[in-house]
Amino acid sequence: MTAERLLIAFIAVSITGGMAGGILQLLMPLYASSLAVTAAGVGAIRGVAQFGGLLTSLPGGFLIDRFGARWVYGVTSLLDAFVIAAVPRCITPLSLTSILFLEGALGTLRWTTINSAFFSRLESFGHGRAGWTRASLAIGANFIGPLAGGILTSYTGFSTGYIAVAIMVAFPALLLPVVGRSLSGATCHVSIETAPFKEQVRKLLGNVGLWRIALLQSTGISSNSAYLVYVIILTVSAFGYSPVVASYLIAVQGIAFVASMFWGGRFVGNFSFRTLYSYAYGLQIFGLVGTGSATSRLLLLISGAAFGLGSGLLTTISFSRLGTLPGAKGKLSGLFFLITGCGVALGPLYGGLLVQNFGIRAAFTGFVPVIALAAMVAAIPRR
Repeated sequence: MTAERLLIAFIAVSITGGMAGGILQLLMPLYASSLAVTAAGVGAIRGVAQFGGLLTSLPGGFLIDRFGARWVYGVTSLLDAFVIAAVPRCITPLSLTSILFLEGALGTLRWTTINSAFFSRLESFGHGRAGWTRASLAIGANFIGPLAGGILTSYTGFSTGYIAVAIMVAFPALLLPVVGRSLSGATCHVSIETAPFKEQVRKLLGNVGLWRIALLQSTGISSNSAYLVYVIILTVSAFGYSPVVASYLIAVQGIAFVASMFWGGRFVGNFSFRTLYSYAYGLQIFGLVGTGSATSRLLLLISGAAFGLGSGLLTTISFSRLGTLPGAKGKLSGLFFLITGCGVALGPLYGGLLVQNFGIRAAFTGFVPVIALAAMVAAIPRR
């Protein structure tokens, strides 16, 4: 399979997985509410599912390097499809929480597998395309998935919706005779490292370059996750706009985020990473300050677009640098997504503390010192 066709296969799998995730994001709160779960309980269930993903990210990387991406992807996809199809059979909040914890663990492992395979082939694709799988996932999760989920919930029941998602998850795995060629060729079936397991862990955790990339990405992605939560509250409560306006803001930010990852890669190689980091963090700071001090709908839209461009460029930089790191890509991807997943989880919590003590606008401006610190760290020359 040529590099271009292989890239198309990765994009198709990412869009399909994103669609499944987008539909789940819409179905889960509705189904939980039908079980008389409170709004706070829905948030707790969502957090538990994310925690399940954090637990499997790093161990999954070792499994990928030991058994190969094709085997791990096939098994986890089929298991995840079975778990998703079983969600409508959960009739209590506890059973729903338990099964979504398992789904979060398997879903994260699937995503880690795809990324490790993609990073292993990044040299043939070109580092300017490092963010394309993440952008494809966002297209499915933020645009196609919610639309499809709305149609499913309008014309079918929960069971049909979850079965449709299960089919989306299992379908690429059923095509492993075709798709699996890219996965098996991208990573080894057997670990190339002969060192003892403890030595592999010590070497991985001591990878300063990986920690630097992951922490810089985690800082930016934490502010992005907080933005998506609190921009809705800002729009509705502080400005008195309808939820429709809030959806426009999220859509504009999402479009800018995806566009930046697709076309921002052309700057990789033409500018130094330090210069690109300064642009990315500068756009984020501009967007956060603009959102936190906006007085009109137009300023909110402009600020959201700038913030999305900065977040997308930051992701492109991180993925490109991750693809250049030497070593087995499964473990590198596992630790990377473990660290950045913590940023995704901690961002809204930090934003909540800011809101509680300083008001809703502080949920945006309060991230500026954190991002400014990350920008200074990124500006330090690497040894």
